[in-house]
Amino acid sequence: MTYAVVSPLDTIQTVDVSRNNGVIRRVRRNMAKEKQMQNIISAGQERPSLGAKANTIQCADCFDFLPSLPDASVDLIITDPPYSTPTVTSFGRTLVKNVGDFSIQETYIKMLKTEFERILKPSAPMFMFCDDSYYPSIFRAFYNWHSIQMLVWDKGKIGMGSPFRKRHELIVYANRSVLDYNRTDGITHYPTVLCYKPVGQSRIHGAQKPVELVRDLILGFSQPGDVVADFFMGSGTTAEAALLTGRSFIGSEISEEYCRIAEERIHALRSPAQNTAEICHTAPKNRG
Repeated sequence: MTYAVVSPLDTIQTVDVSRNNGVIRRVRRNMAKEKQMQNIISAGQERPSLGAKANTIQCADCFDFLPSLPDASVDLIITDPPYSTPTVTSFGRTLVKNVGDFSIQETYIKMLKTEFERILKPSAPMFMFCDDSYYPSIFRAFYNWHSIQMLVWDKGKIGMGSPFRKRHELIVYANRSVLDYNRTDGITHYPTVLCYKPVGQSRIHGAQKPVELVRDLILGFSQPGDVVADFFMGSGTTAEAALLTGRSFIGSEISEEYCRIAEERIHALRSPAQNTAEICHTAPKNRG
Protein backbone atom coordinates (compact mmCIF):
# COMPACT_ATOMS: atom_id res chain seq x y z
CA MET A 1 0.00 0.00 0.00
CA THR A 2 1.08 3.58 -0.36
CA TYR A 3 1.84 4.80 2.94
CA ALA A 4 -5.51 23.95 -3.72
CA VAL A 5 -4.73 25.20 -6.56
CA VAL A 6 -5.89 28.85 -6.25
CA SER A 7 -7.46 30.32 -9.36
CA PRO A 8 -6.40 33.77 -10.61
CA LEU A 9 -8.60 36.61 -9.43
CA ASP A 10 -10.00 37.17 -12.91
CA THR A 11 -11.14 33.53 -13.23
CA ILE A 12 -14.75 32.65 -12.41
CA GLN A 13 -14.80 29.80 -9.84
CA THR A 14 -17.54 27.19 -9.95
CA VAL A 15 -19.03 25.52 -6.88
CA ASP A 16 -18.88 21.74 -6.61
CA VAL A 17 -22.34 21.09 -5.18
CA SER A 18 -21.77 17.35 -4.69
CA ARG A 19 -18.65 18.09 -2.66
CA ASN A 20 -20.56 20.58 -0.49
CA ASN A 21 -23.27 17.99 0.06
CA GLY A 22 -20.61 15.57 1.26
CA VAL A 23 -19.42 18.11 3.83
CA ILE A 24 -22.99 18.68 5.00
CA ARG A 25 -23.51 14.94 5.41
CA ARG A 26 -20.31 14.64 7.48
CA VAL A 27 -21.38 17.55 9.73
CA ARG A 28 -24.79 15.93 10.26
CA ARG A 29 -23.19 12.59 11.12
CA ASN A 30 -20.88 14.29 13.64
CA MET A 31 -23.84 16.14 15.19
CA ALA A 32 -25.77 12.88 15.47
CA LYS A 33 -22.82 11.16 17.18
CA GLU A 34 -22.43 14.07 19.61
CA LYS A 35 -26.13 13.91 20.48
CA GLN A 36 -25.86 10.16 20.98
CA MET A 37 -22.92 10.61 23.38
CA GLN A 38 -24.82 13.31 25.31
CA ASN A 39 -27.81 10.96 25.64
CA ILE A 40 -25.55 8.22 26.96
CA ILE A 41 -24.06 10.56 29.56
CA SER A 42 -27.42 11.98 30.66
CA ALA A 43 -28.86 8.47 30.97
CA GLY A 44 -25.98 7.46 33.20
CA GLN A 45 -24.86 4.73 30.80
CA GLU A 46 -21.25 3.74 30.40
CA ARG A 47 -19.15 5.38 27.71
CA PRO A 48 -17.66 3.14 24.99
CA SER A 49 -15.04 0.99 26.71
CA LEU A 50 -11.65 -0.14 25.45
CA GLY A 51 -11.82 -3.18 27.70
CA ALA A 52 -8.61 -5.21 27.73
CA LYS A 53 -7.03 -2.87 25.18
CA ALA A 54 -6.74 -0.05 27.75
CA ASN A 55 -3.14 0.67 28.77
CA THR A 56 -1.69 -1.57 26.08
CA ILE A 57 0.42 -1.03 22.96
CA GLN A 58 -0.38 -3.15 19.95
CA CYS A 59 2.69 -4.17 17.95
CA ALA A 60 1.14 -3.59 14.55
CA ASP A 61 0.65 -1.24 11.64
CA CYS A 62 -1.81 1.43 12.80
CA PHE A 63 -4.19 0.63 9.93
CA ASP A 64 -4.40 -2.97 11.13
CA PHE A 65 -5.13 -1.87 14.69
CA LEU A 66 -7.39 1.19 14.34
CA PRO A 67 -10.47 -0.70 13.03
CA SER A 68 -10.57 -2.74 16.25
CA LEU A 69 -11.24 0.33 18.44
CA PRO A 70 -14.85 1.26 19.36
CA ASP A 71 -16.47 4.42 18.04
CA ALA A 72 -16.10 7.54 20.22
CA SER A 73 -13.77 5.78 22.68
CA VAL A 74 -10.77 8.16 22.68
CA ASP A 75 -10.52 11.55 24.43
CA LEU A 76 -7.25 12.83 22.94
CA ILE A 77 -4.82 11.82 20.20
CA ILE A 78 -1.19 12.90 20.35
CA THR A 79 0.80 11.26 17.60
CA ASP A 80 3.99 11.62 15.59
CA PRO A 81 3.89 9.83 12.21
CA PRO A 82 7.16 9.47 10.31
CA TYR A 83 7.91 12.65 8.41
CA SER A 84 8.12 12.18 4.66
CA THR A 85 9.25 14.31 1.73
CA PRO A 86 6.66 14.82 -1.02
CA THR A 87 7.15 12.71 -4.12
CA VAL A 88 9.11 14.81 -6.59
CA THR A 89 8.79 14.10 -10.29
CA SER A 90 11.68 14.50 -12.70
CA PHE A 91 11.99 14.45 -16.46
CA GLY A 92 15.44 13.59 -17.71
CA ARG A 93 17.83 15.63 -15.63
CA THR A 94 15.35 18.39 -14.85
CA LEU A 95 13.78 18.43 -11.39
CA VAL A 96 10.11 19.38 -11.55
CA LYS A 97 7.91 20.28 -8.57
CA ASN A 98 4.13 20.51 -8.64
CA VAL A 99 1.20 20.39 -6.21
CA GLY A 100 0.54 16.77 -7.16
CA ASP A 101 3.76 15.81 -5.37
CA PHE A 102 1.78 15.93 -2.11
CA SER A 103 -0.78 13.34 -3.25
CA ILE A 104 0.74 10.31 -1.49
CA GLN A 105 1.13 12.24 1.76
CA GLU A 106 -2.45 13.53 1.59
CA THR A 107 -3.91 10.09 0.84
CA TYR A 108 -2.13 8.64 3.88
CA ILE A 109 -3.24 11.45 6.19
CA LYS A 110 -6.83 11.27 4.96
CA MET A 111 -6.88 7.54 5.75
CA LEU A 112 -5.78 8.36 9.30
CA LYS A 113 -8.34 11.15 9.54
CA THR A 114 -11.19 8.79 8.60
CA GLU A 115 -10.34 6.52 11.52
CA PHE A 116 -9.70 9.44 13.88
CA GLU A 117 -13.17 10.83 13.16
CA ARG A 118 -14.67 7.50 14.12
CA ILE A 119 -12.75 6.76 17.34
CA LEU A 120 -12.54 10.29 18.78
CA LYS A 121 -15.33 11.61 20.94
CA PRO A 122 -17.18 14.53 19.30
CA SER A 123 -15.21 17.33 21.01
CA ALA A 124 -11.94 15.42 21.41
CA PRO A 125 -8.80 17.08 19.98
CA MET A 126 -5.85 15.77 18.01
CA PHE A 127 -2.21 16.88 18.01
CA MET A 128 0.06 15.69 15.21
CA PHE A 129 3.77 16.46 15.05
CA CYS A 130 5.17 17.28 11.62
CA ASP A 131 7.67 19.42 9.72
CA ASP A 132 7.20 22.18 7.17
CA SER A 133 7.10 19.72 4.24
CA TYR A 134 4.41 17.58 5.85
CA TYR A 135 2.30 20.42 7.25
CA PRO A 136 0.46 21.37 4.01
CA SER A 137 -0.90 17.83 3.59
CA ILE A 138 -2.11 17.65 7.19
CA PHE A 139 -3.66 21.13 7.03
CA ARG A 140 -5.56 20.28 3.84
CA ALA A 141 -6.79 16.96 5.23
CA PHE A 142 -8.15 18.44 8.47
CA TYR A 143 -9.25 21.79 7.04
CA ASN A 144 -12.98 20.97 7.31
CA TRP A 145 -12.73 20.37 11.07
CA HIS A 146 -14.07 23.24 13.17
CA SER A 147 -10.76 24.20 14.79
CA ILE A 148 -7.29 23.91 13.30
CA GLN A 149 -4.13 25.59 14.56
CA MET A 150 -0.41 25.36 13.87
CA LEU A 151 1.88 25.27 16.91
CA VAL A 152 5.66 25.67 16.83
CA TRP A 153 7.88 23.61 19.09
CA ASP A 154 10.98 25.75 19.68
CA LYS A 155 13.83 23.46 20.74
CA GLY A 156 16.09 26.32 21.80
CA LYS A 157 19.03 25.03 19.74
CA ILE A 158 19.72 24.84 16.04
CA GLY A 159 20.01 21.61 14.10
CA MET A 160 21.56 20.67 10.79
CA GLY A 161 20.86 22.30 7.43
CA SER A 162 22.02 24.87 4.90
CA PRO A 163 21.56 27.80 4.46
CA PHE A 164 18.93 27.62 7.23
CA ARG A 165 19.46 25.50 10.33
CA LYS A 166 16.17 24.56 11.94
CA ARG A 167 15.51 24.83 15.65
CA HIS A 168 11.83 23.90 15.53
CA GLU A 169 9.22 21.32 14.62
CA LEU A 170 5.53 21.89 13.98
CA ILE A 171 2.43 20.51 15.70
CA VAL A 172 -1.03 20.55 14.13
CA TYR A 173 -3.99 20.90 16.50
CA ALA A 174 -7.39 19.93 15.10
CA ASN A 175 -10.82 19.49 16.65
CA ARG A 176 -14.32 19.04 15.21
CA SER A 177 -15.68 21.19 18.03
CA VAL A 178 -14.50 23.84 20.50
CA LEU A 179 -12.58 22.83 23.61
CA ASP A 180 -11.53 25.16 26.40
CA TYR A 181 -7.95 24.94 27.60
CA ASN A 182 -7.48 23.62 31.14
CA ARG A 183 -5.31 26.13 32.96
CA THR A 184 -2.35 24.40 34.53
CA ASP A 185 0.49 25.48 36.80
CA GLY A 186 2.66 27.92 34.91
CA ILE A 187 0.50 27.97 31.74
CA THR A 188 -2.62 30.13 32.04
CA HIS A 189 -3.10 30.56 28.28
CA TYR A 190 -1.66 28.16 25.75
CA PRO A 191 0.85 29.88 23.41
CA THR A 192 1.41 28.95 19.77
CA VAL A 193 5.18 28.76 20.34
CA LEU A 194 6.14 26.03 22.81
CA CYS A 195 9.64 26.15 24.26
CA TYR A 196 10.91 22.76 25.42
CA LYS A 197 14.42 21.36 25.30
CA PRO A 198 14.76 18.27 23.10
CA VAL A 199 15.63 14.91 24.62
CA GLY A 200 19.41 14.76 25.18
CA GLN A 201 21.76 11.88 25.83
CA SER A 202 18.94 9.75 27.23
CA ARG A 203 17.24 9.62 23.82
CA ILE A 204 16.18 6.10 22.81
CA HIS A 205 14.30 6.85 19.58
CA GLY A 206 15.52 9.13 16.79
CA ALA A 207 12.26 11.14 16.82
CA GLN A 208 11.66 11.01 20.58
CA LYS A 209 9.72 13.94 22.02
CA PRO A 210 10.20 15.42 25.51
CA VAL A 211 7.88 13.91 28.12
CA GLU A 212 7.32 17.43 29.50
CA LEU A 213 5.91 18.68 26.19
CA VAL A 214 3.51 15.77 25.77
CA ARG A 215 2.57 15.94 29.47
CA ASP A 216 1.56 19.61 29.18
CA LEU A 217 -0.56 18.91 26.08
CA ILE A 218 -2.34 16.14 27.99
CA LEU A 219 -2.91 18.29 31.08
CA GLY A 220 -4.24 21.18 29.01
CA PHE A 221 -6.57 19.27 26.71
CA SER A 222 -7.94 16.29 28.63
CA GLN A 223 -9.28 15.31 32.04
CA PRO A 224 -8.05 12.77 34.64
CA GLY A 225 -9.18 9.29 33.68
CA ASP A 226 -9.42 10.12 29.95
CA VAL A 227 -8.00 7.89 27.23
CA VAL A 228 -4.97 9.26 25.32
CA ALA A 229 -4.04 7.54 22.06
CA ASP A 230 -0.87 7.44 19.97
CA PHE A 231 -0.70 5.25 16.88
CA PHE A 232 3.00 5.84 16.24
CA MET A 233 4.02 5.10 19.81
CA GLY A 234 7.79 4.82 19.24
CA SER A 235 9.57 4.43 22.56
CA GLY A 236 6.41 5.14 24.59
CA THR A 237 6.62 8.84 25.46
CA THR A 238 2.86 9.42 25.11
CA ALA A 239 2.08 6.36 27.24
CA GLU A 240 4.49 7.53 29.94
CA ALA A 241 3.05 11.07 29.95
CA ALA A 242 -0.50 9.69 30.14
CA LEU A 243 0.28 7.59 33.20
CA LEU A 244 2.12 10.45 34.89
CA THR A 245 -0.99 12.64 34.53
CA GLY A 246 -3.57 10.07 35.66
CA ARG A 247 -4.85 9.14 32.20
CA SER A 248 -5.10 5.81 30.39
CA PHE A 249 -3.28 5.19 27.12
CA ILE A 250 -3.83 3.13 24.01
CA GLY A 251 -1.75 2.89 20.88
CA SER A 252 0.25 0.97 18.34
CA GLU A 253 3.85 0.74 17.17
CA ILE A 254 4.99 -1.20 14.11
CA SER A 255 8.49 -1.94 15.45
CA GLU A 256 8.65 -4.85 17.88
CA GLU A 257 11.94 -3.50 19.25
CA TYR A 258 10.40 -0.16 20.20
CA CYS A 259 7.29 -1.88 21.58
CA ARG A 260 9.49 -3.69 24.07
CA ILE A 261 11.39 -0.51 24.91
CA ALA A 262 8.08 1.27 25.55
CA GLU A 263 6.96 -1.60 27.74
CA GLU A 264 10.14 -1.32 29.82
CA ARG A 265 9.58 2.44 30.28
CA ILE A 266 6.02 1.84 31.46
CA HIS A 267 7.06 -0.96 33.82
CA ALA A 268 9.61 1.40 35.36
CA LEU A 269 6.79 3.79 36.33
CA ARG A 270 4.69 1.15 38.04
CA SER A 271 4.96 -0.95 41.15
CA PRO A 272 5.63 -4.72 40.79
CA ALA A 273 1.98 -5.40 41.64
CA GLN A 274 0.86 -3.29 38.67
CA ASN A 275 3.21 -5.05 36.23
CA THR A 276 1.44 -8.40 36.19
CA ALA A 277 -0.22 -7.87 32.81
CA GLU A 278 1.65 -7.71 29.50
CA ILE A 279 1.53 -4.27 27.90
CA CYS A 280 2.60 -5.09 24.33
CA HIS A 281 0.41 -7.29 22.14
CA THR A 282 0.43 -8.28 18.49
CA ALA A 283 -2.69 -7.05 16.74
CA PRO A 284 -4.28 -9.16 14.00
CA LYS A 285 -4.15 -7.83 10.47
CA ASN A 286 -7.48 -6.45 9.24
CA ARG A 287 -6.48 -5.70 5.67
CA GLY A 288 -6.24 -8.06 2.72
